[in-house]
Amino acid sequence: MAPTALSQSQVPVAVPISNDTSLPRSVFKSNNVSFHNKSWTSGLCLDSKIANSRLRNQFVVCMSVQQASKPKVGVSPLRLEDAKEPPLHLYKNKEPYTATIVSVERVVGPKAPGETCHIVIDHGGNLPYWEGQSYGVIPPGENPKKPGAPHNVRLYSIASTRYGDFFDGKTASLCVRRAVYYDPETGKEDPSKNGVCSNFLCDSKPGDKVQITGPSGKIMLLPEDDPNSTHIMIATGTGVAPFRGYLRRMFMESVPTFKFGGLAWLFLGVANSDSLLYDEEFSKYLRDYPENFRYDLALSREQKNRSGGKMYVQDKIEEYSDEIFRLLDGGAHIYFCGLKGMMPGIQDTLKRVAEQRGESWDEKLSQLKKNKQWHVELLHIILVPENYAGKRRLKDLLGQRDNRTCADCGAPDPKWASANIGVFICLKCCGIHRSLGTHISKVLSVTLDEWSEEEVDSMIEVGGNKSANSIYEAYIPQGVSKPGPDASHEVRAKFIRAKYERQEFLKPSLRILSNSSDKHSLQTSLSKNMDSASENSEGMVEFIGLLKAKVLRGSNLAVRDMLSSDPYVVLTLGNQKAQTSVVKSNLNPVWNEELMLSVPQNYGVIKLQVFDHDTFSADDIMGEAEIDIQPMITSATAFGDPEMFANMQIGKWLYSGDNALMEDSIVNIVDGKVKQSVSLKLQNVESGEMYLELEWIPLDQ
Repeated sequence: MAPTALSQSQVPVAVPISNDTSLPRSVFKSNNVSFHNKSWTSGLCLDSKIANSRLRNQFVVCMSVQQASKPKVGVSPLRLEDAKEPPLHLYKNKEPYTATIVSVERVVGPKAPGETCHIVIDHGGNLPYWEGQSYGVIPPGENPKKPGAPHNVRLYSIASTRYGDFFDGKTASLCVRRAVYYDPETGKEDPSKNGVCSNFLCDSKPGDKVQITGPSGKIMLLPEDDPNSTHIMIATGTGVAPFRGYLRRMFMESVPTFKFGGLAWLFLGVANSDSLLYDEEFSKYLRDYPENFRYDLALSREQKNRSGGKMYVQDKIEEYSDEIFRLLDGGAHIYFCGLKGMMPGIQDTLKRVAEQRGESWDEKLSQLKKNKQWHVELLHIILVPENYAGKRRLKDLLGQRDNRTCADCGAPDPKWASANIGVFICLKCCGIHRSLGTHISKVLSVTLDEWSEEEVDSMIEVGGNKSANSIYEAYIPQGVSKPGPDASHEVRAKFIRAKYERQEFLKPSLRILSNSSDKHSLQTSLSKNMDSASENSEGMVEFIGLLKAKVLRGSNLAVRDMLSSDPYVVLTLGNQKAQTSVVKSNLNPVWNEELMLSVPQNYGVIKLQVFDHDTFSADDIMGEAEIDIQPMITSATAFGDPEMFANMQIGKWLYSGDNALMEDSIVNIVDGKVKQSVSLKLQNVESGEMYLELEWIPLDQ
């Protein structure tokens, strides 16, 4: 594997590997050796597990000369630098690549909460990637929710450079935390509820096969157009994975076409010192490149912030806020990678700092995104990693000022929450929430009930009472007031049903008509808590997502009055109806109005109807058409999180004589969102065309 030619600044060493048990057990320990009277230090030494598998009786290049010039490790093949665009989706879910496990190494200490492993995978050079991309992993076995089908793909950020840990372009590394579930009553692990993929990877042995898809993602790619730029990296836990790849490329590897001379600043948040990941690598960069690398830690169980509370990564950001804002103003890139729950606290901190500086954070964030300086990759964990980790995060959210009173009546110290709406409520209000049904409000006790990580993440994503009420109480009419802590049951019930069940206080453009009510009774499908029909509807409806339909315009619509028409559009999905405003006297109306529909598990087509509004008689039909949303939902489901992908086509609804399409309707990922442009020829009418843009929003988004 060693390069054929060596230079003074690029001097690899061939290190024989044997079964000697005296070899270091950790792949991250530094080891000094003597070679031709020169001092050498390993950037990454191999353990005996690797020796016993892929590298038996071979020589491995993994060391670099430690001289004043700090020479780096040679890499190959350099053709990996030739591509102008990153590789994307070389292997799909239906035809994954079969790779081989090289090694699995625990990389946290005994006092770390949970187990995290560094996993090296051999792809033989057949699955190239760039720093910042992700692999999909399909664990073996059958999906319990879809008998006969494989498990869903799990995405993992790649923790190595394109050359891998052996610098030969044939491996990739993942940083995986084992997701385990502990029964809250017995305190014992319940293997039946453990994370399928993380446990498969952490339990793998050298030589085991693994199904890989990808690579995917462009959001976290390391911009290399300016080698002297500044990169601020903010990670929690295994979110440090892509940043390890960045830093190895910057400071460990000798890449002729990339000579980093800027500043890399890593903020890493973990529970304690034993939880630190790749600390020896990062500390070495700090010693060798003090002018180019900064490294700050937030150890929540060992450090205190300025207020005496636990030190989280957002507290470290606040400490250096003036410098961070100055660097951002100068064009620095800022990256975030970790659990979704990390962002609300960070966003709140940045917003507070911006306001203290007399700036608008919303405007600044918009500008950062426009300049492509803002890079975010958030992980979604489905199972609870510890028996109380999710509860701790939930209690932290409850402790925020706006969440210390009931969202509906203002009573202090709420102990209950609606997990799907995202609000904290008191005991009196929670009884009314329960009467709404779980399809509207799923009530859980903050302290007594078992919460899944998904439910905790959902609460944190909403942000609590203030954020939710800004939506659900946006338009409380005059004469209607919120109940107080001492309000009667009847007063509470009337307000809560109006707020969540009938959703009367939302922005008017987000409201929709229900078949079970008259023309002026409005509801909304903004959240997944959409009431499917009336209070007497049978059963509960399970929704899989939201459809945002932007009604753009109509063209050459039919005349229904003397010379013109007063058109409006109605969209119907099941028992839901959404309606645009009326455009007076116009056969080529422009609406640009967004309508929201909740999509049930057993969805059908959307029926589009155009009507002419009449004041003194029934409204006249001006044409209709059906919209098949299956191609969009199927494509979106197959690709998963759209924020992980670049702008691209992912599906198509084909034009045919059996539908109302005027041309093929393409499903695209656009700026991290799944969208579809639809052009329809109205049916059962003399003339008329309609133009819409659809956007799919899955509930876990």
